[in-house]
Amino acid sequence: MTLADQNIEIAVRDGLNTLETRRCRTMLLPNGRAGVLWRGLVYPIHDGNGIDIAGEAFPPGACFSEAATPPDSPRFASIVGIDEAYLLLSGSVAAREAAAASLRSAGISVIRTGRYLGDPVDGFPADWFVRFEKPGSEEPIDILLARVLGRERVRQDLPTESTSETRLLLVQDELVRARDREASLRSELARAKATIASRTAAASESDGLRNELGSEQRLRHEAEAARVEAEAELAAARAELETARAEPASPRQALPRTRLQDEISVVLETLLPNLNLLRDSLTVAASEYASRKSLYRALTELAAGEGRLPANWKAVQGATGWWERHVSDGQDNTGRLYAQLLPGQRRWDVLISDKAEQSRDMAWLRRRGPA
Repeated sequence: MTLADQNIEIAVRDGLNTLETRRCRTMLLPNGRAGVLWRGLVYPIHDGNGIDIAGEAFPPGACFSEAATPPDSPRFASIVGIDEAYLLLSGSVAAREAAAASLRSAGISVIRTGRYLGDPVDGFPADWFVRFEKPGSEEPIDILLARVLGRERVRQDLPTESTSETRLLLVQDELVRARDREASLRSELARAKATIASRTAAASESDGLRNELGSEQRLRHEAEAARVEAEAELAAARAELETARAEPASPRQALPRTRLQDEISVVLETLLPNLNLLRDSLTVAASEYASRKSLYRALTELAAGEGRLPANWKAVQGATGWWERHVSDGQDNTGRLYAQLLPGQRRWDVLISDKAEQSRDMAWLRRRGPA
């Protein structure tokens, strides 16, 4: 039995004070966590089946019930980043957690799971993401995921032609032009024959007649050569096309960037050129941030500081030279920015992340060290 759409006993707290205990209807928060509806807002459930009304809350319209979610899709999509990758799924939370468990069982390090907020990948409308570290093997990510999950990667039917089909069309076009040239040459050949016939009737054995005979032979050879060459190329292209169609199609690796990623990249490169995004920051912003308004505002403050740290930033404990700032990810205040000034360049290295990855990020910042 799933948690969503049940009425469960909840302790309603305001900070440390318990206000009441009552039965509340459960719902799923936008990030996939369990929550309950209390007085018109949905609050996340904390340990001990309690909610804190002084903490974060969501309008019911932003949440959903298990019954309202689409059926589990037998397919998946993926986004491959620099150090990490995203498995994209549609369906229930249970399907997401089962997929995450399968990855862990296969020895793959799962970083976090949540609701996918980015663009569809290859037309796949994903509900969830499972973010994981790319394994060190040479096996392509999509083949690895298909093997571990027992699912098939969704593939978008593209209107573009294969290389063989394109080549066939070009050769067919060349054949048409070759046959036009052949017709033109044969027309000249007919005129040459007519000239020869008239001169033969006059019994002329002049040099002009010999020249016309030579022209006739040359035109005949050129016309025949053009026809043979074009038809040979057409036959080769048809054989190549049949071979390509007979070969099984190999799974196509997902493009590492979506249209939204490209848009964010263009915005940053154009308006904030003195910021250098680290690791998979671009993918995180495109996939896990429901709104990037707070993110853009914080990055603009950083870029406009001309080497000076703006307000709302504080030093990262244990990572010399690094500063951090809390930002909203469009749902709550769990977004995190980490920045380091590059000496003498007035440029910043920036890592976009989330509170849930704080321990992992701190370890990475300490390993990277000061600039």
